[in-house]
Amino acid sequence: MHHLILAAATATPGFDEVNAILSRAQLSLLGALGGGVLLVVIYAGMRYLFSFGGIHGVEAAKGALKHGAIGLGVGSLAPLIVTVLRWVITGSPA
Repeated sequence: MHHLILAAATATPGFDEVNAILSRAQLSLLGALGGGVLLVVIYAGMRYLFSFGGIHGVEAAKGALKHGAIGLGVGSLAPLIVTVLRWVITGSPA
């Protein structure tokens, strides 16, 4: 019985289009994430470099790096989010 449901799900028109859209969205999110993390790391490095050892500048640079790492951790969940969306929309996790 489950084989019939899966066969019907893969035979429905639009199934491939949904997968293609979700895959493109995942790649776009990961590309934007990579660019954003790169900008945050450059900003934090410049802030650290131009602090000249001042305690406030160094702490601000560390904070920027910490926030960049948190953003990278949250953003790296994009494949999981897309997989869950694909499962909810199409009924198939693959």
